Amino acid sequence: MLFNDFLIEETKLVELYKEGFDCVVGATEVRNPSSYGVVVFNEEGRAERFVEKPKEPISNWALIGVYLFNDKVFDAVRKIKPSWRGELEITDTIQTLLTDGHKVSVQKVQGWWKDTGKPEDLLEANQLIL
Repeated sequence: MLFNDFLIEETKLVELYKEGFDCVVGATEVRNPSSYGVVVFNEEGRAERFVEKPKEPISNWALIGVYLFNDKVFDAVRKIKPSWRGELEITDTIQTLLTDGHKVSVQKVQGWWKDTGKPEDLLEANQLIL
């Protein structure tokens, strides 16, 4: 599947969403977590915190840019405030859903995921496909 600025081999996000979750997001391990929104898992492996581009690494699990929401997302967005960048952050929205007790699931991507935001990334993505 090709999305806006990444390529992903396989995901079960839609299947999970159909099981009745309010929010399903994809995540993968990365070497540079400060470049991404990240998810922090508790000892049981469940998501407990979502943070946008942390300056200090708190998790190496990056959100991959695939999000499925039901209509509860609108209430969550109304509750959040703009970040220091002046933006309503999707990580804050997901955190609000989680904090409010909604069903949030994080699917760890099993296959490869490739950020394609730079020319060299596109070349690497082409190699993966070929």
